[in-house]
Amino acid sequence: MQTLGDSVLGEITRVGPLTSVELAERLSQTVTAVQKVLLDNDQVFVQPPEGADEWRVVSSDDLSHRLGMNRPLRPWQVEAFQKWLAAGRSGVIEAVTGAGKTDVGIAAIAEARHRGVPTLVLAPDRDLVDHWRSTLEAAFPGVEIGAPDGSKALAIREQVVVTTVAGLGKRHLTAFRDAGLLVVDEIQRLGVADYTDVVFPRQEITERLGLTASYEWSNPQAERILRPYFGGLIEGCDYRRAVDEEILGEPL
Repeated sequence: MQTLGDSVLGEITRVGPLTSVELAERLSQTVTAVQKVLLDNDQVFVQPPEGADEWRVVSSDDLSHRLGMNRPLRPWQVEAFQKWLAAGRSGVIEAVTGAGKTDVGIAAIAEARHRGVPTLVLAPDRDLVDHWRSTLEAAFPGVEIGAPDGSKALAIREQVVVTTVAGLGKRHLTAFRDAGLLVVDEIQRLGVADYTDVVFPRQEITERLGLTASYEWSNPQAERILRPYFGGLIEGCDYRRAVDEEILGEPL
C-alpha cells in the first residue's frame, strides 16, 4: 500500500520542485498532511530556503553528508533508501548481487543513529555476520558492535547488534526500548519460524528493512506472514542498471 510519503516523493521526482500547496492539490490531500510528511523526512526532502517555498529531493552528496557517511551513495542506493524512508521506514529492497545492498543498510543504520534509534542486523550465517561486523566497524569508528553468537549472556547492551537468529535467541536487547530498527540481509533465506520465535515477540522493533537479491518467499506461508511485516518491494538495482552505473561489468 502506497503511503503519502511515497506519493510526495514520486510527484517531486516526476515533476520537479513543488510547493506544499501544489503537492496537496496534485495528491488530493490537505496541506497540513503534506507539510507533515515533508518536515518529518529531512533525509528525503530539502526545506526551501528563506523567501522560497518549493521543496526538492535531497541529492546524493547532500544525503551522505547529512548521514555522516565516509563515502557517497550511488544513485540507485539513494533512490531506494529514500523510497524506504518515505514508505515509513519499511520495505524490502531488491538489488542484484554485487550492487551494494549493504551500503543501503549502512545508510539506514546511520539515519537511525542520528535519531537515537538502536539497530539489530540479522544475517543467515556466520560469514555474513563477520562481513557486516567489519563493515559496521569501518562505517562507525569507535562504536561498539554487539555480536553475541556463542555468548552465554542473557542480555545485549550495545546499540548496534549484528548476529544470526540462533545467536540472538531469546536474549534481551537492553538498548531497545520504544523504537528499534531491524535490518535483515538475504531475507529470503530465513524461515517463518525464525521470525515468529525470535523477532515477532519484540514489540520494540518498529522499523524494518529487508535486503535481498531475489524477492520471493520459499512458500505461501512465508508470503502471507512475512510480506505484511516487512512491507512491500522497493526496486533497487537490476543487472542492467548495475552495468550502466559501472558497478558491474558487461557480461562476456
